[in-house]
Amino acid sequence: TSAASPAAAPAAAAAAGSKAPYCAQAPSSMVGSALKLPAGRQVTSLDGPVSVCAYLGKYEILVRFQVGENTSEFSQSRTSLVSLHQSVSGVGGLGDQAYFATAGSGQRASNTLAALKGTIAIFVTAPTPLATERSLMAQLLAKL
Repeated sequence: TSAASPAAAPAAAAAAGSKAPYCAQAPSSMVGSALKLPAGRQVTSLDGPVSVCAYLGKYEILVRFQVGENTSEFSQSRTSLVSLHQSVSGVGGLGDQAYFATAGSGQRASNTLAALKGTIAIFVTAPTPLATERSLMAQLLAKL
């Protein structure tokens, strides 16, 4: 039962592919390098079709993969962010559809770049600008 605990060797679980297999495609080294931020140890969670890859450290960095997403659901997630008073704009050239959302400002800003490719949506959340998150998203989409 110790293997089921998140604290017990998450790297081994991720390597085995049993827990959030998509997170293996977004290692801390790649994420930190693309975002130009220190990304600490990856902690993963899997909830049905959603794999969340969180990176420990000073900055809140998340990469979320959602499988079985269709264009209607993806558009709805964008619309829900607008209703939460986030600034949302469309982004061209990434996957089938993409948008960039900003919450907060200054040091407390958190930006999310979302892209849909086929039936997989990827969400990158970090305190970094669109150009920086686009670099990481392009690498992640290339692995799908």
